[in-house]
Amino acid sequence: MKIVNIFANKLFAFHYENYSDNEYDRLMELWTNVDFLKIYAQNNNIEDVQTFVNDVLNDAEQIQDFLDDIEQNNHPYGFFFEPLKDSEKYKTLALQKGKIRRNTLRYYAIKMDQNCYVITGGQLK
Repeated sequence: MKIVNIFANKLFAFHYENYSDNEYDRLMELWTNVDFLKIYAQNNNIEDVQTFVNDVLNDAEQIQDFLDDIEQNNHPYGFFFEPLKDSEKYKTLALQKGKIRRNTLRYYAIKMDQNCYVITGGQLK
């Protein structure tokens, strides 16, 4: 496993040996892969597959835009990541989830410092 830089020495991602991409890129690739999304919808008994696919594609674009905006405007990544549990709120090395309200996609990360996160994985909810 390696840790690779995503944005400006503030956002990193694990790159697991069994994958060709780091977790940020790997998950974004999955979340924008229409064939994967259709299979996911079928396996999870989602009735309106096309609406589901379009919603996830929009959610993925929203996350990319949000993270790009944070980087370009030099905002803290804490605008995106929040503690998984309230007890993690003030800890360094805290487990975090990155999400946007009403978005079905989540990145999970470890907070390494005040404005430094390492993405460890993610989920499609």
